[in-house]
Parts: sequence; structure tokens; C-alpha cells
Amino acid sequence: MRLKGATTVLKKEAEFLGMTFEELLIFIEKNPYCVKNSTIDAFAVWKKEMWNEPWSVSETMEKLNNFYAIEGAA
Repeated sequence: MRLKGATTVLKKEAEFLGMTFEELLIFIEKNPYCVKNSTIDAFAVWKKEMWNEPWSVSETMEKLNNFYAIEGAA
């Protein structure tokens, strides 16, 4: 799975759960056992590809806004 595929899986999971993309990232980080294995795999790929530093939602969302058009992003 590549970054684009991982992002797609995460977007669909966020939509299914009625969350924003940012909320989903926080939810997965805090509650990894509450989502499907495919979502965990997508999160791992996405996390690895997006950066090599400690996880930060604000920095990650800034990177996403620069590289991808995400629904609801300003």
C-alpha cells in the first residue's frame, strides 16, 4: 500500500465513523483496537510516509494541507 491508497482508506474510515480526518488520526492513536486491521495498516503506512519525527496532529495537518486537498481543510 502506498500513501495515496492509505489516505483513501483513512478518509473512508473517517467518513464511516462520522469524524474528520484529524479526529480519526487522534482516535486511531489513542484507541488502536477500536478500528479494523486494514485501517491500522493504512495508518502505519500514512504515518511512515508523512514524516519521520514524533507524531503531532497540528504538524501533520499542516503537511496534509500543503500536499493534499482534504475535505473540510482550509
